Amino acid sequence: MSIFKDSEAYKTTRIETMEACLELLSSLSSEKLSPLATILKQGAVLLVGAQDEKIKKAAELLLQRMNISYIDHDNY
Repeated sequence: MSIFKDSEAYKTTRIETMEACLELLSSLSSEKLSPLATILKQGAVLLVGAQDEKIKKAAELLLQRMNISYIDHDNY
């Protein structure tokens, strides 16, 4: 069905866009990333709970680079 294909294409595009954004942020030097930490923290913590493994891992790495701890509530 066309609606299903459109939905899947939209989902795929959103995931790819998020992966590209996280890759771009990861490529920043620590000096350039540090001022953004306050702005990025909440979003990165939310992305740790993402269903897509690549996004989840990229968000975890970004938080580590920014030296921000997060609590994984599923493990408690």
